[in-house]
Amino acid sequence: MKKGSIVITAILLLAVVILAQPIVTTQLIGKTYYERQSLGTLGRLIALDDSAGINFCWTSSIPTGSPRHIFFNYMYADGWLLEDTNGVQIDAQGSGAYGNMNLFPNGLCSIVFHGGPMTGTHSYIYYNVIMGYAAFQSFEIPNDPMGGTLISPHVAVQSDAGFVASVGMGMGGFTGLFFTILPFNNGFSFNTWTMVDTPKVIAQEITSSPTSNRAALIWPHPIGEDPLNPDIAVDNDIYAVISENGITWDFNNPLNITDFLTGEPPHSDSVRAYNDLSAIFDYDDYLHVVYVVVGFWFEGGQPMTTWGSMLYHWDELNDTHTIITGNIYAEGDPGYPNQSLYCRPNVGIDPSSGNLYCTWVEYSDPADTADNGYLNGDIYASGSADGGITWGNPVNLTNTSTPGAGAGDCLSENFPSLASVVNDTLHVFYQEDLYAGRADFEVPATVTEN
Repeated sequence: MKKGSIVITAILLLAVVILAQPIVTTQLIGKTYYERQSLGTLGRLIALDDSAGINFCWTSSIPTGSPRHIFFNYMYADGWLLEDTNGVQIDAQGSGAYGNMNLFPNGLCSIVFHGGPMTGTHSYIYYNVIMGYAAFQSFEIPNDPMGGTLISPHVAVQSDAGFVASVGMGMGGFTGLFFTILPFNNGFSFNTWTMVDTPKVIAQEITSSPTSNRAALIWPHPIGEDPLNPDIAVDNDIYAVISENGITWDFNNPLNITDFLTGEPPHSDSVRAYNDLSAIFDYDDYLHVVYVVVGFWFEGGQPMTTWGSMLYHWDELNDTHTIITGNIYAEGDPGYPNQSLYCRPNVGIDPSSGNLYCTWVEYSDPADTADNGYLNGDIYASGSADGGITWGNPVNLTNTSTPGAGAGDCLSENFPSLASVVNDTLHVFYQEDLYAGRADFEVPATVTEN
């Protein structure tokens, strides 16, 4: 086994003796040579159902990187896996990638992704009909004729509908952020796409309430304050549209959560939202959003930005912004496609206590660098017992420093996805990268099995 393993709660315990060890229990769930599990906001790759079973999905490929496919696995409450440590390929499309999942109220799993050739890519939604098995039905979501190719979809589901948000991609770049409601009656059906915005990054998230029909779409909206550089990817506010009934969505009047240009505390005019966020409704029906900011300012008339970043939490009830972790002045290169040193947040909640939890990947140790110059990552977590007003000290869940390691020997964790339901345990699904940074499929020596 080479480059990383997608695992639950921490990293795979290799059969060989290694110096760095995880501090929590781990189990191997699947494998992939493909290094990337999202194009921006990660979303959910893991979901805990009412039977204490755990659903997993991920993007997998062979050593050349193509074809890609969406894989699924299921862990029963007793710890047994549906399909050993390989998982089950569920899609028949070429180049299937960047799956996201959500559970119906009955616990059955739905997975969205995009797939097909570059000239004919479509979004797909696969929905399971038997809990604990890979018994998926599929529905191809038509592209919007004005939106070009729709990619990187995210999904939330209720008992009678699925909400899907996807980014359009044309020859000239992004064509828009698109939203659709897929009515569900023993299967999905399609009405139409609505163009919501024209973003500069692929970072939308969609979520639905566990206690009502409320649902929300959240995304980075470009500020575009520099007319000479209109395509600056890091110059964003965070927008949200909340539907009270899941049917009516007022995209003409979004809520500007951050409103950076006011320069009011706790924000300043020298940070902006980038391309990572996570959202959840609590059991009192209030929305919570965790988002990443990077340094951003103008120097000599030119936009400047930083590798350093911070994670903020915002809550609908109090309209407060609280720093969870981060360092805007941190330096180092985490390698494409990580893009900032504190990134990929996922937020979850304990239904019994209401406590919030957040996981993320952090590249904060400049001494923990692979031989290619890229930083190794670790998975961190923090919790809040007061609705996100204050957060505990971050805990390094993996703590696997491997400075100077080469291909096959790094322990660099990435793409952590937290199950939204926390049942006294954080269930974290992530990819173990045995060579920090992204593999170059044209250079076989850099490609390892994740």
